[in-house]
Amino acid sequence: MNLSLVRLAFRRRKGRLVLLRKEGRPTDSPSAYRPIVLCEEAGKLLQRTIADHLVHHLCRKGPDLYVNQFGYRHGRSTIDAITCVRALAEETVSQDVVVLAVSLNISNAFNTLHWRR
Repeated sequence: MNLSLVRLAFRRRKGRLVLLRKEGRPTDSPSAYRPIVLCEEAGKLLQRTIADHLVHHLCRKGPDLYVNQFGYRHGRSTIDAITCVRALAEETVSQDVVVLAVSLNISNAFNTLHWRR
């Protein structure tokens, strides 16, 4: 993969913000809209190609990705991550050890950011 292609991919990261209205929510509430960004097809295709090459390199040739990383991994899902956490918790509880889990909810993070040009 050529470094100039990587620069080109990031240069093309421009898109148009579109807000899709969610059914059953008041129109004056920011949470009533789902923001999506419509990007140029060529830029998206190039970014996807670069991402695929990076993941392939990390999994096959470079230092492998961490075994418990589930995001952006082919064949791994949220269900797999939950199953792994549950199995770890059950194993720990069976040894009479206290288990704590911390969850961070970042819902509406996009709506609460300060957007300046």
